[in-house]
Amino acid sequence: MQCVFWDAVYRFVTRNVERIGSGASEPSDADRKVLRKLHQTIKKITDDFESRWHFNTCIAAVMER
Repeated sequence: MQCVFWDAVYRFVTRNVERIGSGASEPSDADRKVLRKLHQTIKKITDDFESRWHFNTCIAAVMER
């Protein structure tokens, strides 16, 4: 049985791997949305872990889409 989360991560990386090396100067709107979501997730995980030690909510935040 495959993990749906890791499948989604793999698909995202393989779709975007060519853009990583291209050195695009301006990020697209889609890139900005992904980075914003990434930063929000990192903040949530940091807050949950440092203040309350809530490991389950940290894992759930990483698995959100």
